Amino acid sequence: MSMAERWAEQHEQKGMQQGMQLGEVQLLTSILRAKFQDLPREYLKKIEAADVEALNKWAINALSAPSLPDVFKD
Repeated sequence: MSMAERWAEQHEQKGMQQGMQLGEVQLLTSILRAKFQDLPREYLKKIEAADVEALNKWAINALSAPSLPDVFKD
């Protein structure tokens, strides 16, 4: 594989990861707004900075969390 092909592959993979993370952010914010209505900016910032693993964990937590802060507990 040439250097150009490796570079293209790496950038394609990075783009897919970014797209996946953006989709997770959108899904989690939709879930949280549906359940808790208000979503303060501090939580939006935390969500936007998170990796996919954390976003998935918080989405699962949201299913049973009685309050917004409980979604983000470890």
